[in-house]
Amino acid sequence: MARSSLKLRLREILRPFPFVHQIATSIVRLVLQAGCALLRFLSPPTSHHGLPKGFYSGCPSVRTGLLPGEVILDSQNCPPFPSDSLVKLCGLGQDTHQPWPVFWMEIPDSFLSGRSLVPRDSRGRLLAEATFSQTGDRTDPCYSHIATGSGEIITGNATSIVSRWGGDTAGNRRYGGAGYWHWLFDSVSRLALLDRFPPDTQVITPRLEPWMRWYLERLDLGGRIIETEATALTIEHFYFSSPSSMTGCWNPYAVDFLRRSFLPHASPHPTALPKRFYLIREGYTRGVTNEVEVREFFTRKGWALIAPEKLSIPDQIALFRDAEVIAGAHGSAFTNLVWSSPGARVLELVPENFMAGLFEWLARANSLRHEFLVCKADYQSNIQVDIIQLNQMIAQEIADA
Repeated sequence: MARSSLKLRLREILRPFPFVHQIATSIVRLVLQAGCALLRFLSPPTSHHGLPKGFYSGCPSVRTGLLPGEVILDSQNCPPFPSDSLVKLCGLGQDTHQPWPVFWMEIPDSFLSGRSLVPRDSRGRLLAEATFSQTGDRTDPCYSHIATGSGEIITGNATSIVSRWGGDTAGNRRYGGAGYWHWLFDSVSRLALLDRFPPDTQVITPRLEPWMRWYLERLDLGGRIIETEATALTIEHFYFSSPSSMTGCWNPYAVDFLRRSFLPHASPHPTALPKRFYLIREGYTRGVTNEVEVREFFTRKGWALIAPEKLSIPDQIALFRDAEVIAGAHGSAFTNLVWSSPGARVLELVPENFMAGLFEWLARANSLRHEFLVCKADYQSNIQVDIIQLNQMIAQEIADA
């Protein structure tokens, strides 16, 4: 705990000096990588001990029939995004991660290791697709995990939705925080393949917050969940369900599954919910420095001010399903756009130094109209909203309605 606190204090001291912070972080990373590389080189290949020896891809083995399984989709064809779209401007390549196969495979006597619980074969190699990569992601925490044995043994059939992105045992499980997007799109969406597995297949999850459990209970999984913080599991019959996309990238397959599974559970009497609202963002990073001014602006326009995390999940689903216009700063509250109806409008306020196109592609997949305003931001990506530009956006939105 003391070491962790010291690390946090040093991080906060250096954060106002981005260049120094970047250099210090790079030095520490290089030292750790060099130590791991040496240890990896010296250790013999083994399934249950030491560092991983590399990666293997499961999908080709399924395609050729070497391993039991099924390829559901070879690719989700991503439509072209214009050069002035967020998807293009952010430079993250969120439109370039196709083809991305959606598949499952059976791995008898499987060993899962690391806090992201990635399958590891007898040669010490990790299943690449479990790290959200077709070739293997060396930044996944499992790649630097030193295995020390077979760990807990799970008999029978099981699958896992634990990963570095999908609310792992050390991840952000805060409702409304970054974990909300990752939980729905990187974890829950993998359960779309559950009907391909034996009916008694158990689901391995991270420790669940009540809001996370709500989604699994709506899939009738209450009695089949194995919550764990283990970093080593041996499973008698493991059914790997692949992520349906690289995280934050084009993924209408997940959108369709989530809508079919959870829209029917929206609040049945949503008449009191507003049609136009501004998403309040309190207590998170990437806030709004002139938040009071922005709230007053939307209040004068007759819009509601909404903190989604203070609503029940059924109310959130109904709120976004029936919304006409939604505005707010970039953040995981926009994950709820998955529930929105075609034709709804989205006004996203984006930090100039933290641009990402995930909500733009989600809006396009759901036939929503997405607009954005790039805002000046400090080193923590807290934005200063230009009220004049915002008013022009709102006026244009009204004119086009």
